[in-house]
Amino acid sequence: MTRVTPHRVWRKRSLLLWTSTIIDEEYIPPAKGPLAAVGKLVRWRSEIGATAVLSLTAYQITVWSDATIAALSFAGMVIASLGTPALRKRCVEYAVGLIVRHRFQGLCQQTLMRTKTGRLPLVLKTEVHDGSVYLLLGLRSGMSPELIEDYLPEIRTACLAEGVDLAPHPLKGPLVTLRVDQPWGL
Repeated sequence: MTRVTPHRVWRKRSLLLWTSTIIDEEYIPPAKGPLAAVGKLVRWRSEIGATAVLSLTAYQITVWSDATIAALSFAGMVIASLGTPALRKRCVEYAVGLIVRHRFQGLCQQTLMRTKTGRLPLVLKTEVHDGSVYLLLGLRSGMSPELIEDYLPEIRTACLAEGVDLAPHPLKGPLVTLRVDQPWGL
């Protein structure tokens, strides 16, 4: 729970600043430092990869011809992709899986589904099968499957899903599988 309280800052002049003070004793601050930066890169790996591939492809086509031909070839590729039902279905499934992963990790950042140092559970893999999104989670030390189970209703709401189920992974250890049923009517 947060409450806005005034704090006096003594610098060149005496100013009265308004800040949010955390009253909750269980508050875990977000992780900071180089490992947190690497974690953000891992979280955004798909978007970074897609941007790099599209940028390099557009650059190469522009080098071979000109910007107009590059734009037309890219538009033709997009139209051809949208015209193929199997590819369109795969693109939608991939996008929904990506959105579910980001919604889950965003929920972890906003709740206590983190370690005491602020590190999130690892989403090692995201797969879509029969309208359900499966997340392979690597739980860090200090986290347990019971912690994830406590937040299943919040995960269901965040991912706009019909249901959420947590199962231990066959390899045991710190791996669990989170199944999100029918997110966004997939």
